[in-house]
Amino acid sequence: MMTKSFALLTVLVLAACQMEAGDQESAEAPASGDLRGDAPDAIETPPADAPEFTDYAADYTGEWAAAGDCGTPMTWEFAVGHVYTAGEMACDIAEIRNGPGQINLLTENCMAEGAAQPDYGFTLTPLGEDRMEVDFRAKTVLERCG
Repeated sequence: MMTKSFALLTVLVLAACQMEAGDQESAEAPASGDLRGDAPDAIETPPADAPEFTDYAADYTGEWAAAGDCGTPMTWEFAVGHVYTAGEMACDIAEIRNGPGQINLLTENCMAEGAAQPDYGFTLTPLGEDRMEVDFRAKTVLERCG
């Protein structure tokens, strides 16, 4: 009787180990068609339908300004390849990092009043429909113009 109990216990333990190993392998294996592979420094990007996911081209391109400044020289323009701040700086966009809750723009070839400027980063954070906070040297709240 004791031999049967021991044999049954051994079978149950082995079955549990196989189930756990199978679950771990399926969780670690990349999905079919996953282009990131197993690169250790790959950045996970949530799907576009994730809550609060923002997309630069869809959500931020256009003219923006601080409250009451639309139609003045103090407007900002966010284009697909460029950023123009309120009358100060023009930069080419080198990289756009879309993400949950914010956008990071990395720029290059920045110019202000005809003089080359350092490359800057802009962080855009949504504040509701047609409003965002721009973190560029200082935080500024902008509203969509038009």
